[in-house]
Amino acid sequence: MEEQVKHIIDAAREELQSRYPVCCPILEQTGDGIACGRCWHTLDGSICPRHGDVRDECVKFSETGKGTIENVMRQRKGLPRLGAG
Repeated sequence: MEEQVKHIIDAAREELQSRYPVCCPILEQTGDGIACGRCWHTLDGSICPRHGDVRDECVKFSETGKGTIENVMRQRKGLPRLGAG
């Protein structure tokens, strides 16, 4: 029974790792806040050259398969929102 549980946990871990993003999971926005597509930068671990540390967004992407809108990430980091001026 214990071996069966270990196998299930290992399979789940592999599934999550296979969904961990290679490219940044941020959904870009223009300066006035309009969505314009996903960031194309390749991650170095969970660091994007454009958006910095996107670890939380990578975890969300792994769990849900969905990217994060740039303003949501900016709000988490305490940065001004795009299009809010």
